[in-house]
Amino acid sequence: MILFNHSSSIHADRAYLASISDADNYFPSPSLFVYTLPNIVAGELATRHHYHGETSFYILPERDERLMWQIQTATFADPAIDSMISGWLDCEDEDHFLADLYLLSKPF
Repeated sequence: MILFNHSSSIHADRAYLASISDADNYFPSPSLFVYTLPNIVAGELATRHHYHGETSFYILPERDERLMWQIQTATFADPAIDSMISGWLDCEDEDHFLADLYLLSKPF
Protein backbone atom coordinates (compact mmCIF):
# COMPACT_ATOMS: atom_id res chain seq x y z
CA MET A 1 0.00 0.00 0.00
CA ILE A 2 1.44 3.32 -1.08
CA LEU A 3 -0.48 6.47 -0.23
CA PHE A 4 0.24 10.11 -0.99
CA ASN A 5 -1.09 13.46 0.17
CA HIS A 6 -0.25 17.09 0.73
CA SER A 7 -1.50 17.91 4.21
CA SER A 8 0.13 15.03 6.08
CA SER A 9 -2.04 14.47 9.16
CA ILE A 10 -3.06 18.10 9.75
CA HIS A 11 -6.63 17.23 10.77
CA ALA A 12 -5.41 14.90 13.53
CA ASP A 13 -2.62 17.34 14.42
CA ARG A 14 -5.20 20.05 15.14
CA ALA A 15 -7.27 17.71 17.32
CA TYR A 16 -4.18 16.71 19.29
CA LEU A 17 -3.10 20.34 19.68
CA ALA A 18 -6.53 21.16 21.11
CA SER A 19 -6.07 18.39 23.71
CA ILE A 20 -2.85 19.98 25.01
CA SER A 21 -3.55 23.69 24.54
CA ASP A 22 -4.85 24.37 28.07
CA ALA A 23 -1.93 24.39 30.52
CA ASP A 24 -4.35 23.93 33.47
CA ASN A 25 -6.14 21.01 31.82
CA TYR A 26 -3.21 19.34 30.09
CA PHE A 27 -4.14 15.75 29.25
CA PRO A 28 -2.39 14.61 26.05
CA SER A 29 -4.37 11.87 24.40
CA PRO A 30 -2.32 8.92 23.13
CA SER A 31 -5.27 7.91 20.94
CA LEU A 32 -5.16 11.32 19.25
CA PHE A 33 -1.36 11.47 19.12
CA VAL A 34 -0.97 8.21 17.20
CA TYR A 35 -3.02 9.64 14.32
CA THR A 36 -0.62 12.58 13.98
CA LEU A 37 1.59 10.07 12.14
CA PRO A 38 0.34 9.73 8.53
CA ASN A 39 1.78 6.25 8.08
CA ILE A 40 -0.66 5.02 10.74
CA VAL A 41 -3.47 5.55 8.20
CA ALA A 42 -1.83 3.11 5.77
CA GLY A 43 -1.29 0.60 8.56
CA GLU A 44 -4.89 0.91 9.78
CA LEU A 45 -6.27 0.37 6.29
CA ALA A 46 -4.01 -2.62 5.68
CA THR A 47 -4.93 -4.17 9.02
CA ARG A 48 -8.65 -3.56 8.67
CA HIS A 49 -8.79 -5.09 5.18
CA HIS A 50 -6.27 -7.90 5.82
CA TYR A 51 -3.84 -6.55 3.24
CA HIS A 52 -0.42 -8.01 4.03
CA GLY A 53 2.76 -6.36 2.86
CA GLU A 54 4.59 -3.08 2.87
CA THR A 55 2.90 0.24 3.59
CA SER A 56 4.21 3.70 2.77
CA PHE A 57 2.83 7.21 3.04
CA TYR A 58 4.49 10.00 1.08
CA ILE A 59 3.86 13.69 1.77
CA LEU A 60 4.24 15.71 -1.45
CA PRO A 61 4.17 19.50 -1.93
CA GLU A 62 1.36 18.96 -4.46
CA ARG A 63 -0.30 16.11 -6.27
CA ASP A 64 2.28 14.92 -8.80
CA GLU A 65 1.04 11.95 -10.84
CA ARG A 66 4.42 11.51 -12.53
CA LEU A 67 6.30 11.25 -9.23
CA MET A 68 3.62 8.98 -7.80
CA TRP A 69 3.95 6.69 -10.85
CA GLN A 70 7.75 6.61 -10.47
CA ILE A 71 7.44 5.52 -6.84
CA GLN A 72 4.80 2.91 -7.68
CA THR A 73 6.88 1.56 -10.58
CA ALA A 74 10.03 1.40 -8.43
CA THR A 75 8.07 -0.54 -5.83
CA PHE A 76 7.11 -3.13 -8.43
CA ALA A 77 10.86 -3.81 -8.93
CA ASP A 78 10.56 -5.99 -5.83
CA PRO A 79 9.71 -9.47 -7.19
CA ALA A 80 7.59 -10.22 -4.11
CA ILE A 81 5.14 -7.41 -4.97
CA ASP A 82 2.53 -8.15 -7.61
CA SER A 83 -0.19 -5.67 -6.63
CA MET A 84 -0.73 -2.59 -4.54
CA ILE A 85 -3.41 -0.26 -3.32
CA SER A 86 -2.27 3.27 -4.02
CA GLY A 87 -3.45 6.81 -4.59
CA TRP A 88 -4.11 10.22 -3.12
CA LEU A 89 -5.64 10.36 0.37
CA ASP A 90 -5.87 13.84 1.84
CA CYS A 91 -7.92 15.27 4.70
CA GLU A 92 -7.40 18.87 5.74
CA ASP A 93 -10.59 18.97 7.82
CA GLU A 94 -14.07 17.46 7.89
CA ASP A 95 -15.16 19.55 4.91
CA HIS A 96 -12.03 19.26 2.75
CA PHE A 97 -10.95 15.72 1.93
CA LEU A 98 -10.22 13.53 -1.05
CA ALA A 99 -9.73 9.79 -1.39
CA ASP A 100 -8.69 8.72 -4.87
CA LEU A 101 -7.45 5.15 -4.43
CA TYR A 102 -6.94 2.37 -6.93
CA LEU A 103 -5.59 -1.16 -7.24
CA LEU A 104 -2.50 -1.60 -9.39
CA SER A 105 -1.20 -4.92 -10.66
CA LYS A 106 2.29 -5.66 -11.85
CA PRO A 107 2.40 -6.01 -15.63
CA PHE A 108 3.48 -9.57 -16.49
